[in-house]
Amino acid sequence: MRAVRNLKLPPHHTLPGPIKDAHFRFDAAQPVDISSNGRFHTIAVSVDHIELEVRYRTTPRYDSRAFRLVKAKLPSRTPLLPGPADVYVDGSLILTTPWKGTMGLGVLELGLGVEDGLRVARNIRYEETPAGLLGGSRRLATEITVEVASSLARPVELEILERIPIAGDDEVEVEELKATPTSRSWHGDDGPILKGGRSQKLNIPAGGRGTAVFQYVMVLSRNKTLQGGVRRG
Repeated sequence: MRAVRNLKLPPHHTLPGPIKDAHFRFDAAQPVDISSNGRFHTIAVSVDHIELEVRYRTTPRYDSRAFRLVKAKLPSRTPLLPGPADVYVDGSLILTTPWKGTMGLGVLELGLGVEDGLRVARNIRYEETPAGLLGGSRRLATEITVEVASSLARPVELEILERIPIAGDDEVEVEELKATPTSRSWHGDDGPILKGGRSQKLNIPAGGRGTAVFQYVMVLSRNKTLQGGVRRG
């Protein structure tokens, strides 16, 4: 018994425990025989069929690569315990990743790594002009263009994440001028709320190209300076 207790868990496995302070019992669909040979064994307790949604995301401000994610809605009230998650595509195992566990009827999201079939390029154009009475202020216009080339055999929707400056006082104005496709506020997936986040969803045809444009302007007095310099973005 002591030898079994000293066995190391397989990669990404965890000991059973509560999820969000709740305990659950899992009943197998039929009786199961488990060999008592001092080794870990994998058994199937239940099988659920779920619909998967493959998503693509890029944050070209920090990384020019695009990443693939999978999202699934869990139809059962039975939770998924923490442990390894094996991801198969067309019957082939492409990823084994640790899963933190979730309550039933939730949403499961996993990152599948870099999507080599999408190429992303980000370009920025700045323009500074006088503003205000007698030119006492500066108007800093920024245009961000993201061009995407796809070699995938199917059309995809790519989420482009961007971030704009945040006004720290009443003497600074920040205004979004144009966004194609339309942008929406994005506060991050987990953790503290992200300020200034923007999300655009660009549809790209199979083997084709797409372009996203985002424009914003800042107006500030000449005695104000920007953290990180004027040519930020």
